Amino acid sequence: MRATKNFRRPYFFQDMALSRPQLKSVVMASALALLWLALAWVSYQLLWIPNENRFDFYPRWMGARAVLTRQNPYTAELTREIQIGMFGAPRAANLDQQAFAYPAWVTWQLLPFWLLPFPIAVSLWSGLGLLLLITLPVLIFSLLGWKIRPLALAVVLFFSTFAFRYPMITYFFGQFIPFVLACLLFAWWALARRHQTLAALALVLAMARPDIVLAPLCALLLLAWQLNQRRVIFYWLGGIAALWLWTRVWLGAWELDFYRGILAYRMYAIPVWPPGLMNNLVLSLCLVGGIIVWSSWLWLETRRVETTERIGWILAASLLAGLILMPQTANYTLTLALGAVWFMFGIYREKYLYWTPLLLTLLAPWLFGALNPPWFDWERLLIPLSLGFVLTHCWFFHAAKNFRPISEIKTHLVK
Repeated sequence: MRATKNFRRPYFFQDMALSRPQLKSVVMASALALLWLALAWVSYQLLWIPNENRFDFYPRWMGARAVLTRQNPYTAELTREIQIGMFGAPRAANLDQQAFAYPAWVTWQLLPFWLLPFPIAVSLWSGLGLLLLITLPVLIFSLLGWKIRPLALAVVLFFSTFAFRYPMITYFFGQFIPFVLACLLFAWWALARRHQTLAALALVLAMARPDIVLAPLCALLLLAWQLNQRRVIFYWLGGIAALWLWTRVWLGAWELDFYRGILAYRMYAIPVWPPGLMNNLVLSLCLVGGIIVWSSWLWLETRRVETTERIGWILAASLLAGLILMPQTANYTLTLALGAVWFMFGIYREKYLYWTPLLLTLLAPWLFGALNPPWFDWERLLIPLSLGFVLTHCWFFHAAKNFRPISEIKTHLVK
């Protein structure tokens, strides 16, 4: 019987071989891509076929394509085209005009979507939004080192994505909010691993909606400075400057038209400043001061935790503070609060009794809508404010579990 020789692969194939972690990453990325395509197909069947162009995404798509052809996206003529494309006729002056009301640089931030036909673009975009809402909690739990049980994960996903009605509204309308939230959470991941270029890129992409990311953006940039990751700030400034300069060169002066468009938009979509709902200037200012003091206190308190977790605390607090302090044009911006909710689920972990306030808060919009008259405006204040109280309890729970009291440390040192 002829002896067989040991077979060795050529060095070329040995270099191409993937390690186990690399193979796992490739398989996971492929699975996510297939899931995205599946959700895009579902979105096409469920959303575009019955609704055609009646999405909030359509004015963005039309405006960005106008920029690509070097047309001003803020003109009345383009707004008329958008209205005809969405509704078949121009709209009355007292209705939402569906004008392009975004900074023109969003053209370059999300360029691949604007190059596609609208049915494909909106299906992929809505599918991506739903995919992010499903996967972002898993990202947070992995950052916190929590291997969540399948049943507990199912409860989190059901309550945060479906029972809390606003994430599905952002999905149905093709809104930017899930994408912006994903950018902020990805910046958390990148800062935790000191990937400063990726962190800056995520924060640049988050500027697709600069009006809703101001508080968490400032918090993360300040934290990057404190963590000695200062290239994040310089890269972010450079990225925003490059976007603005290239848009200026490509389109010409657009900033004043954008500002006028924002003023016109606020005539029929009046923003609500949550502290102003109390109709008392003194109480409103006291609330603003209290939120600032609370945020500063939590910033100082979290210096005792390790970096990855501390970024989560700061991001959760800044998301809630931003929802309270910044004017909101629609209730679905409360979807941003999910970043804090998922974080608190991860801190409480298997203490399921402590999940109760979070689950009730996620169900609260249905109660606000059932009241007579509905309290739709008040939920913009009460939901993030109640979550702020829960986050405070979450901190004390975490501190009692992980930090020894000062008196106990002193007694130990004396002994």
